Amino acid sequence: MPGEYHQFYVYEPKQRLVMALPFEDRVVQWAVYRNLNPIFDKTFYEHSCACRIGKGTHYAADQLQHWMRKLDRSPGETYYLKADVAKYFYRIDHRTLFEIIKRKISCRDTLELIWKEDH
Repeated sequence: MPGEYHQFYVYEPKQRLVMALPFEDRVVQWAVYRNLNPIFDKTFYEHSCACRIGKGTHYAADQLQHWMRKLDRSPGETYYLKADVAKYFYRIDHRTLFEIIKRKISCRDTLELIWKEDH
């Protein structure tokens, strides 16, 4: 079973609750990530940047600038939408997510470890 979360707030750029696992649990999470990432990463939208090897904020900013320059040269009006889903990660249905994981992972030990780490 995972340890207790350490909760604290950060205030940049706005107040945000951070829930950090104990070090031992983060090691387990990293090991699971290292094994599952190659399986799932190739299924993600190519321009999704968060928490992906070789992507990140600089890649996202460069890609956005590229698209903006391209739109600047095209005729007509241009619109964009900036949105944020409040408390997105807290609202993910873990049972549904686990069912998605089970479609790709068949190892019972790995599935059990993932479920234990999450609950």
